Amino acid sequence: MSEAPDTLCDIIIEAGGRCENDRLFYPRDLLETAVQEGPKQVLLAGQNSLHDLRLGGSASYIGTGGAAPTVLDDETKTYHPSTLVDLFSAARLADTLDHIHFFSRSVVARSNVMNTYGRLPVSFVKGNGAYLQDDKGNQYLDALTGIAVCGLGHAHPKVAQALSEQGQTLVHTSNLYDIPHQTRLAERLCALSG
Repeated sequence: MSEAPDTLCDIIIEAGGRCENDRLFYPRDLLETAVQEGPKQVLLAGQNSLHDLRLGGSASYIGTGGAAPTVLDDETKTYHPSTLVDLFSAARLADTLDHIHFFSRSVVARSNVMNTYGRLPVSFVKGNGAYLQDDKGNQYLDALTGIAVCGLGHAHPKVAQALSEQGQTLVHTSNLYDIPHQTRLAERLCALSG
């Protein structure tokens, strides 16, 4: 084992093992004892008990594996770089097929961004008020306001100051907890909207 923690090294060395060149070597008799006295069946629990694997005895399981950098498109018969969508599709397929018992990453996604939206070939680098600027210097009116995220515009000095001040105390807590500022804002919005 390489880069074993010191506490594990101490235990294994005390049991007859050795450490050389940052590698920990277990003594043969310790491994044989572990195999003889260890459990004869191991449970690998799935998120749902239907997906539990009980390893040991005569049970055998079939699963996915590999790390394909490309995927064959069945319609065009051409290969394209693997994406997160391909990885998701492979996982769903393995989850659905009765003869596939476990899923191990079968493709290596070349892009780490899910293709949730059809992306347009523009990259914004800054904004000011209701306007955005792309990496080529072109200016656009932000009619979507970041899909309703920045309705007060970009780089508004009061918003930037409030974000900076809040970021120095608390950035976010879940709705699982009481959030006094959120409650006050909701009450104020209800009062303003009648």
